[in-house]
Amino acid sequence: VGQDSDFSEELFQKRYNSHLANDLGNLVSRLLNMGHRFAGGIIPKSQIEESEEKTVLKHWESLKSEVFGLYDSFQFHKALEKVFSFIAELNRYTELRAPWKLAKSEESIDQQRLSTTLATMSEGLRLASILLQPVMPEIAEKILNSLGQKSVVLFKDKLEWGDELAGSEFGEKSILFPKKEH
Repeated sequence: VGQDSDFSEELFQKRYNSHLANDLGNLVSRLLNMGHRFAGGIIPKSQIEESEEKTVLKHWESLKSEVFGLYDSFQFHKALEKVFSFIAELNRYTELRAPWKLAKSEESIDQQRLSTTLATMSEGLRLASILLQPVMPEIAEKILNSLGQKSVVLFKDKLEWGDELAGSEFGEKSILFPKKEH
């Protein structure tokens, strides 16, 4: 919007596969899979807050204050870069926490970390999908539905980090962005 840009089918496929299929789609798929395997299909409540969670929350707080201003000034590409940097942060957090390893542990603290990790991933995806809604309404709705939520019509009060998802049912695993070959 408002500027010329470089476009090619190859660049489109590369971005589609990297940002959409690998980053966002894979994160949603992993969360739904682990949510069913490790939490009985119910989104758990966050139980602890350690430095890993604080890093994610700090990233969210800086992001939410910027994105709508970028949308308002028709800088969609910059807004999307910021949202996808947060999605990359959620992926980094998931790899760092390794819920698949925590699920194997019988230690109480690891079980608390497992619940917290699934809750943090869920809440992060809820919030990211709200920020994606102006440019990807159908995908945002699918993500929200997979977290037991309805589409957001008014953003007020919906952008605060919280635990409103706790107790909601995870949706069935689906592939949001099937990989495409060049």
